[in-house]
Amino acid sequence: MSHKGSPASPADSHREQGAHIEALRQQLKEHNYRYYVLDRPVISDAEYDRMLRELQDLEAASGEPGAGAVCGGGACEAAEAQAATVNKLIDALEENDDVKDVYSNAEFPE
Repeated sequence: MSHKGSPASPADSHREQGAHIEALRQQLKEHNYRYYVLDRPVISDAEYDRMLRELQDLEAASGEPGAGAVCGGGACEAAEAQAATVNKLIDALEENDDVKDVYSNAEFPE
């Protein structure tokens, strides 16, 4: 364990780097979900790309598994497919006259 003013040990540095890698993975997964599933991104594409490049660089330097960990196991493909399905449903609802009638007659709180 390092003390204030003492240089961090290699083990401490490795743990901190590992924690940072995991934090980046979790952030990128959250941004994937917001972008592909919710269609409500909260960061720019450029910021996402910067974070992904940082993760890839850290993983390469540390020998951690590749950056595919963000989208491993088809997670991105599944999110994209889910977003496409949601968009198709929204399009179908927007074209449905019954839905239009319900929506136009609904009272919304101000």
